[in-house]
Amino acid sequence: MPAPRGEVEERQRAVGIAPPEARERRELEELNALSRQLAPPGTPLPAPDLPSRR
Repeated sequence: MPAPRGEVEERQRAVGIAPPEARERRELEELNALSRQLAPPGTPLPAPDLPSRR
């Protein structure tokens, strides 16, 4: 039988694994940052609803 979800999440936090929501947000922030560097000025961001961390 699998471990309860809360127990699994607690173990993941203990070893530094972010919960899925935090990991997804970080990945979207990284994608937006890369897009700003690589795309021509004025190009829409892939995740426009994500606030900028500048």
